[in-house]
Amino acid sequence: MKCHKIIQFAVLSALALPIFGTARAYTAVTTPNGSTLPYVMDRGAKVFHLVAEPVKKEIAPGMVINAWGYNGQSPGPTIEAVEGDRVRILVTNKLPEATSLHWHGVLLPSGMDGVSGLNQPKIEPGETYAYEFTLRQHGTQMYHPHADETTQMALGMQGFFIIHPKREAKPIDRDFAIFLHEWDVPPSAATPNPATMTDFNLFTFNGRAYPGTAPLVVKKGQRVRIRLANLSMDSHPPPRIPLCRDWNGWGRNSGASTAPGNNGECSNRHDARHRVCRECRGGLVLPLPQEPPHDESDVSFDP
Repeated sequence: MKCHKIIQFAVLSALALPIFGTARAYTAVTTPNGSTLPYVMDRGAKVFHLVAEPVKKEIAPGMVINAWGYNGQSPGPTIEAVEGDRVRILVTNKLPEATSLHWHGVLLPSGMDGVSGLNQPKIEPGETYAYEFTLRQHGTQMYHPHADETTQMALGMQGFFIIHPKREAKPIDRDFAIFLHEWDVPPSAATPNPATMTDFNLFTFNGRAYPGTAPLVVKKGQRVRIRLANLSMDSHPPPRIPLCRDWNGWGRNSGASTAPGNNGECSNRHDARHRVCRECRGGLVLPLPQEPPHDESDVSFDP
């Protein structure tokens, strides 16, 4: 009887661990004009499924281009997980050429790093490849191919991989993720030129240009985090977020600059990730224009 009670207590304790021992609360990321990739649980792992495929991308009302992306989107859907999670990511290739998927900035085994020809075979058209690893860090990371990068990344194959900390040091009310990209779409054409290195003619936020960009809507007193990423070949015009305070930006990787200038701006160069964390002084509806506003009078708010 005593042994039965001990076993029963051990079983109940084990069942309680996922609820009480590892409870994880975080503010879900909003990807304006985008989405978050759903997952299912399988033997303790979060299982995601990405499909690499051609997509028809509406840059602005009435302007549709031939892009490449994931799950019908460019950039692809945002992946969200928590430090310590075991993740399994299935990648199905519906492109006309081979591809792979690299987890930019993520600490993982070399065999899962997604560099075709170096630590994995290419994912041929029609094939599905499984990546699986445990998340050992938190932060704003990215995913993109490492196969024919010039073409595939230039056509929009990229996305956020956001790893939340087990416990947020300071609670965040709204968390936004914005992927910057540059395109060269010749006049009267619908397919971007992937060979262009500097002479771009379109700048997008999550694949959209003004007036097609969704606004960021926050309430007075909310603490807001804005995550920015850029894998383009050139620096992107930095968006300004006026009427807020408590600059707390950071960035990593080559060319990333986070020192705020006189206007509290940061540059978003190639291969850079930034996190901007501010507290809003007033209720704010912030549009994301193609050109940043030049002064605070461009955005109205209630003090």
